[in-house]
Amino acid sequence: MAELMSAFAFAPRPRSGLRRFLRASLSPLALALALGLADAAAAREVTITARAIDRFVGGAYVIFYITDADRENYQATLWAAGDQPRFVSEARHWWRATGHLEDRHAEYDGRSGPSMARRDVLELSVEIADELFEAGFVLRVDSALWDGRTFGSDVVVPLTADANGKPFEGRGYVESVRLDW
Repeated sequence: MAELMSAFAFAPRPRSGLRRFLRASLSPLALALALGLADAAAAREVTITARAIDRFVGGAYVIFYITDADRENYQATLWAAGDQPRFVSEARHWWRATGHLEDRHAEYDGRSGPSMARRDVLELSVEIADELFEAGFVLRVDSALWDGRTFGSDVVVPLTADANGKPFEGRGYVESVRLDW
């Protein structure tokens, strides 16, 4: 056993060119891992649970986005339930909050799904930046029916510790929304 350990203790070192290559390759890798972990630590995994009311026919378009309390500082669109292009024309409140983005579809592309049917429960897992919590920002939920009524700010949930796990009642096609983190 001692002979085996002494053989490894005196193993030849890599050539200097190889050593420089390994050092140059591992440094960016270590930096990328460190930055990736820092980014992951800067956001909270939040579960959004939304319940639709049972008093409508067809599918309700529902959009989840973050603004400040005055709706002047739009942050991000988290999800759009209703991936039909015609949905965008019904989401007037959200569209105004985004500052009239020219490419509204790109704002929720890849973050959309089917519209909510009555009595549906939609559960989403999203990441929200830590800096938005306890800083005056809110999650807004707008809902609309095609050829029906539009509810801007159907539900408004403050991003505060008091809101964690508490259901917030809607006033339109969404019965309630609850955030858990």
